[in-house]
Amino acid sequence: SVFMPKALKHALHHKLYRQLLSGRILYRALSTRNLNEDTLVHVHFLNQAEAIAEMKSAGFLTTPIIATAHGFDVNVWPKQYEKEDAFKFLKITRVPITCGSEFIKKKLVGFGIPEHRLFIIPLGVNPQFLETPKIESDSEHDILRIVGIGRLSEEKGWEVLVHAVDRLRKDHPRLTLECIILGEGPERGRLERVLRELELEDVVSMPGPASTDEVIEQLDRATIYVQPSIVSESGAEEGQGLAILEALSRECAVIASSIGGIPESIKDMETGLLFQSGDSIQLSEKILFLFRNQESAQRMASRGRSFVISERTQAIWFQKVKKVYESIRLENKE
Repeated sequence: SVFMPKALKHALHHKLYRQLLSGRILYRALSTRNLNEDTLVHVHFLNQAEAIAEMKSAGFLTTPIIATAHGFDVNVWPKQYEKEDAFKFLKITRVPITCGSEFIKKKLVGFGIPEHRLFIIPLGVNPQFLETPKIESDSEHDILRIVGIGRLSEEKGWEVLVHAVDRLRKDHPRLTLECIILGEGPERGRLERVLRELELEDVVSMPGPASTDEVIEQLDRATIYVQPSIVSESGAEEGQGLAILEALSRECAVIASSIGGIPESIKDMETGLLFQSGDSIQLSEKILFLFRNQESAQRMASRGRSFVISERTQAIWFQKVKKVYESIRLENKE
């Protein structure tokens, strides 16, 4: 017979969890049953970790578990799960959870997870972003080139950026504008309609997903990187904002909305500029300020790269996670 946790059964009824239909979570859990005593299972996303924690609670697994919370799993999944205690088994089994930001940690404390089981360990930037030589831009300095990176989904707030670009074009008709949004997602059709309505198709482009090399090239050509994230109707919100760190690592001037975990990376007027989420007018003003004050923009960009090097690399992330691994091993040997 095969044990199937309630969390997994429930997930099979939701299209948001189609990845579970392949049985990958169940397979991974089953495959850990006979591993040696030094083995740990590190599960990303708490919706997946909750299913495995239920197996552990039932005595089906003995292997120690550690989980990492991201954003969707904390902000949206508990509502989709339609249950008051979505993290019941993570609490019962006392699974340690790493969080990418203080913002995520506070959310989990609100769900009743003990604070001493939560570890703030922000995700780190791929070393390729730090090690690839800077591509010297051949563009003219009087062109305002705006770049945004992320899924074309509601919480990323790309429509806010589109309206900010529209305002800049109307208020400053002599300004040469280019805006590139890299990514793919369910909002593409609606965003394309907005671009047609505003007659911005020659200004804003959405070329789709991009490789790491292509992202680096676009960031190096950018005048300003913008992350206009919002809180979606489903509750989705930026837990950390890894794309922002990637932009900072390439020494980009960054403007981002002041929601979720973003202010933990962007310190206003230090490593970038923050604006009120959803306010396209304020965003357009911030963009124009940085464009007209490029010395200030460069100082903030330099501080941003230094911040990433000192606090947000993958090597730093791994060393911090490794310490948690060691504490779990010691705890399980007592």
